[in-house]
Order: sequence, then structure tokens, then C-alpha cells
Amino acid sequence: MNNPIWAICDGVAKAQTLRGEHAHDRLSDPGLVAIKLSTLFSETELLRAMHEVGYFPRSNTPMSDE
Repeated sequence: MNNPIWAICDGVAKAQTLRGEHAHDRLSDPGLVAIKLSTLFSETELLRAMHEVGYFPRSNTPMSDE
């Protein structure tokens, strides 16, 4: 993905799917949902995309070039 927005949109879609599955009791364990969301939000591609669009303050990111 060249455009970081698409990586962010993909992450949001995955998170919404997890939330929807939990809301409809297909994924009823809240702990499992939390683990899956934590894994999703720690994916390198997603973090890099969020950094590129300025979601994180520059000084507080592990992806900073400084």
C-alpha cells in the first residue's frame, strides 16, 4: 500500500469487524477481543501509516527518524 490512508482504513475495518463480532456474540470473550485489538494496533504497517499522517506527536514515536 503506497498511501498510508489505506493502511489506516484497513485497520479501522478490522477493528470494526472485531467489535461487531463481539456485539453479536460470535466472539464473546472480551479478553480475546482485547488481545486481538492490541495485536492489530501494534502492527508495524499500521503504526507507520499513522505516523506518516501525523497521528502521533513526532517526539513520542518509535518510528521517528530523529
